[in-house]
Amino acid sequence: MTSSTLRSNRPNSAPRRSRAIVAVVGSLALSAGLMHAAPSASAQQQQSAPADPPPTAHIPAAEAPAATAQQNGTPPTSNAPDLSSPREAAVAPDTTPAPIVAAPVSQQEAAPADRETPSSRPAEANVTRSQTPPEAPHPEPAKQTDAVAVPATPAPVAPAAASPAPATPVAATPPAAPAKPRLRIAAGSGAYADAYEKLVLAPFAAATSVEVIATAGTGNLDVVALDAADLEAKCASGELRELPADLAASDAVADVPSRCGIATFAWASVFIFDPERYAKRAPRTLKDVFNIRGYPGKRALPRNGRGLLEAALVADGVAASEIYARLATPEGRQQALAAVARLGSDIEWFDKADDALELLRAGKATIALTSNSRAFFDSVRRGPLEIIWDGQVYDVEYLAIPKSTANAEAAESFLAFATAPERLAAIARQIPYGPMRQQAVASVRSHAITGNDLQPFLPTTAANLASAVRFDPAWWRDNAASVASMVAEASRPDSSGTAPPLPTRQTQR
Repeated sequence: MTSSTLRSNRPNSAPRRSRAIVAVVGSLALSAGLMHAAPSASAQQQQSAPADPPPTAHIPAAEAPAATAQQNGTPPTSNAPDLSSPREAAVAPDTTPAPIVAAPVSQQEAAPADRETPSSRPAEANVTRSQTPPEAPHPEPAKQTDAVAVPATPAPVAPAAASPAPATPVAATPPAAPAKPRLRIAAGSGAYADAYEKLVLAPFAAATSVEVIATAGTGNLDVVALDAADLEAKCASGELRELPADLAASDAVADVPSRCGIATFAWASVFIFDPERYAKRAPRTLKDVFNIRGYPGKRALPRNGRGLLEAALVADGVAASEIYARLATPEGRQQALAAVARLGSDIEWFDKADDALELLRAGKATIALTSNSRAFFDSVRRGPLEIIWDGQVYDVEYLAIPKSTANAEAAESFLAFATAPERLAAIARQIPYGPMRQQAVASVRSHAITGNDLQPFLPTTAANLASAVRFDPAWWRDNAASVASMVAEASRPDSSGTAPPLPTRQTQR
């Protein structure tokens, strides 16, 4: 019997040694890190020839990792753990050993001379098994070889450097919006201030980038409202900016100062009467007012004399343009007081402006001195009144720009806006002040709320200005106290209950 027959019929220790070596190799492979990428069979044979292997060992498990990879069809990704396990493939076809647990194996038992031991490998190589092992490949016939193929341990993979956290983008701070120009503007008070804010200030702020602050104060302003006396004095002292020529109105209703200011509105002191009292013949001139015999009835007159002295001189034949030059002299003042004295006891003196209309409506007076705007509103409430425009004394308001303003350009823009004809007309339709531009006067027809005709109550129509006297605030500031004293003395009743005659030039001497 040949040797081949003996090898096949009797027990032989070679298979046992082969299986023992397979078990050791499998244990070593598991402890070396089963999740590493399995090298191909050819690479295993080239890289892992152990020193002095047993000459008759049959180890089919050397090709198991490659076979597993081939049957799975998808090679492991480079630098990633191989999820296939070589444990099932490491079992010999004729024997099913107990499962192999990845436990440490001593170097003396199974560590080839050219392999790293588990204790000598870096810690990073220790990986956790996959929780779901791959399907076991079909066993192949064992091949005889003179070398034990040991799975190569790949080089330790250095942990990838942690990517720096992306920097949180910092939103760029938008440039600060330029501060809006701010204008503090004198707007008066009462009904006029309400109308001015609604019809002028608010539209200007909406049409521009200017912030508008309306105030009734007089300090720290960018636009001021002045009478003629203040305008001339402050302009002469350099407190006001001189305005560009193109801001001056080309259709001004009167020759008024414009170097440092622009005229806006006028209001007037006028005599009024109840038309029913003079139905047959109505008074039309100031001479009629001072003619008690021709137009009987009492006159309601202001005790401070403002507007009264001017009217008395006009009634006495002094031209409107000469009134204040005449009043500047003692003779002129005496002339005015004498004209008032001729009214005798037909005078009802008042101290409050509202009292003039009350005296008239109560029948205590037939003609009264008041303002054109008061006359309009009273006629709306209590019935018709008529105005005597002859010798009216009108006062003018101006807008100007202090030299101290930090917003001169915006202030000039406001002056141009506020004195445009449409803005002046809009205010006059609310309050019957006379616009100082002809275009504005022509466009004011009826009151915006009541619908009443406004033309008969406007002081700046061409007909009403024909014999008008422009009020001189400077003269009155200098002479108000002395005039009031003279009028008060003249109005004091004597023991008989009648007022003494006003002083004349002769009695003053």
